[in-house]
Amino acid sequence: NVISLAGMAFAVGMVVDNAIVVLENIFRRYENGESPEDASIKGTAEVWGAVLASTATTLAVFVPVIFIEGQAGQLFRDISIAISCAIGLSMIVSLTVVPVAARAMLKPHRLLAPGAVAAVTTGNEERKFGVISALVNLFIGALRLSMTVPGNFLFRTGAVVLLVLGSYFGSLLMMPQMEYLPEGNRNLVFAILLPPSGYNIDQMIKLGRRVESDMAKYWEAEPGSPEEAALEGPRMKNFFFVARGGRLFMGAAAEDPLKAAGMVPVLQKAASQIPGTFAIVAQSSLFQGGLSGGRTIDVEITGPSLDRLNQLGGMVFMQSMGIGPYDGKGVFPPVAMTPSGPKPTGHQVTPRSNLESTNPELHVLPKWEQAADLGISVEELGYAVNALVDGAYAGDYWHNGRKIDLVIYGADEFTRRTQDLASLPVSTRTGKVVNIGDLATIKATGGPEVVNHIERQRAVTIQIKPNSLMPLDEAIALADANIRQPLLASGLTEGGLYQIRFAGTADKLQDTQRAMSSSLLMAGLITYLLMCGLFESYFYPLIIMTSVALGMVGGFGGLAVLNLYIPQSLDTLTMLGFVILIGTVVNNAILIVHQALQNMKDGMDHQAAILDSTRTRLRPIFMSTITTVLGMIPLVVPNPSWANGRLEFVPGAGSELYRGLGSVVLGGLIVSTFFTLILIPMGFSLALDAQGLLSRIFRRRPLDTSAGTPLPTPPR
Repeated sequence: NVISLAGMAFAVGMVVDNAIVVLENIFRRYENGESPEDASIKGTAEVWGAVLASTATTLAVFVPVIFIEGQAGQLFRDISIAISCAIGLSMIVSLTVVPVAARAMLKPHRLLAPGAVAAVTTGNEERKFGVISALVNLFIGALRLSMTVPGNFLFRTGAVVLLVLGSYFGSLLMMPQMEYLPEGNRNLVFAILLPPSGYNIDQMIKLGRRVESDMAKYWEAEPGSPEEAALEGPRMKNFFFVARGGRLFMGAAAEDPLKAAGMVPVLQKAASQIPGTFAIVAQSSLFQGGLSGGRTIDVEITGPSLDRLNQLGGMVFMQSMGIGPYDGKGVFPPVAMTPSGPKPTGHQVTPRSNLESTNPELHVLPKWEQAADLGISVEELGYAVNALVDGAYAGDYWHNGRKIDLVIYGADEFTRRTQDLASLPVSTRTGKVVNIGDLATIKATGGPEVVNHIERQRAVTIQIKPNSLMPLDEAIALADANIRQPLLASGLTEGGLYQIRFAGTADKLQDTQRAMSSSLLMAGLITYLLMCGLFESYFYPLIIMTSVALGMVGGFGGLAVLNLYIPQSLDTLTMLGFVILIGTVVNNAILIVHQALQNMKDGMDHQAAILDSTRTRLRPIFMSTITTVLGMIPLVVPNPSWANGRLEFVPGAGSELYRGLGSVVLGGLIVSTFFTLILIPMGFSLALDAQGLLSRIFRRRPLDTSAGTPLPTPPR
């Protein structure tokens, strides 16, 4: 499906990272004069630990994601499986196929005369004077200066603290409000028309025919004709309406699937022209059915009295129409133009049932004294009325083993009009026949269409669908501050007798927030513990984990840059990008730390080992980052197209699902790559200096002045 394909698309730029690291290291040793055989074997052996560590951390972060439940968990699982399988196989290929292929492709060096000095024949000496080499030398020189000049300890400490704390507070500053699921761009627009209570099916069909005639021009106009140019929205492919249960349901599909959102204002305008009718129009979501979409707030009010519930529901309904941002003039602009087409900006507020109890009803109220005089109980009176009007159950009849209900039913001609009910005859136990009007008072009144219950309590529900430009998390906060809290504080709920709570997608969003927060912490912990096992140390992985903060601030920065061009909220799919970042941004740090440890094992001083490691790993770091970034750019940047004589960038079908995720990973990789080259060398050297200082302090043998003998060395 689209989500699995998105995971494979993300993996395209990531699967080459391991091969780049292995092949670059082989080629570097080959450039230094080693034979193809030695370069392939030693080059792979030198980096296989780093490749294993980086791949394992990337795979490990998806473990907590598998246990997330609900719709978000199903979506995460598809992406996780696609990316994990691709990256896992890429590691196997990079450690097996790539060395063998490099051995076959690299040519042996020319044989030299005995005593001659081996020279690199690949043009490496000429490249030393290139612009890139000059920049690398300048960067390494600056690092060396920061590690050797007097007072460098304070400078490095300040730089590390500034980068880590700056990343943390920068993430808090740029973190947007959260959304549940993206709406998608499904080619289906739904509308619900709520006419005045009491309309029968014939009246409802007349309303549907009226809207249908107004919309006919949208499918009758020929493509490219002046009639099509005069339309206020896209051409329609299909249109339907259904009258059911006192409501009128409508739906339409566009000829161009990418322009489906443009039908919303068209249907809204046509439906709003019917007097006394309330219309709710919205584009259907990919992840939900009907008008609910992937982002709704259900305000549920429960209590004993239906009249009181209707009163509270009406107050919530009126208050819900006013929450949200305004255009500066006190009203919502009806439609906002976005790169993907027009989007409605007003809230869609829908009462899930009639709040006025105006459905026409006839109440039969017994005259207790007259009924008692004639010997008719309330149960008998009700049975008689039911039999004469709608039919009453009398018993069972078995025919060929099949049970058939026997029903007493009065003739329709006596109950065609409501005023005939009082004159219907009823036989008493004495055999006297009297009219129902002699036994009861017939009262015409209104009642509810349906009585809903939540947890065995009577309930009314007001559904709020925020405008597409407002995050669901912000809408929930506004609804709580402007609707729920004032009602609870006003005393209208009669001391807790009536309860008001949020449900629907609001509940799912809060559950997903808790699940994602725990998954992020668990992913970070698993990544750290996994590196502890691979490095056989609790100390070095702490240095590597500092790069995660850089990835987080870069992810929020990438999302902020995307919002400058295309509105994109922080939905649950986008949040998965931060889980992916935890496992990917540490890869560059692993390369630097792993190579530095190798150099230190070979006898190099730790400062020189770190500088050499940074210089050596600059090329594979930038190569892998560039390939990953270029592989993700098509998922984030809109597709170029030539229209109306100019070049336009149009979002592709399905891009609204994964461009947020792509922008987070893209921004996190770019920012972490550049600043990791500063943070990790400085932080690693600082930590090793501090470790050496503490080691010298604990190894010092202070004299015991009272005994004149040295104290035993404390255990390390």
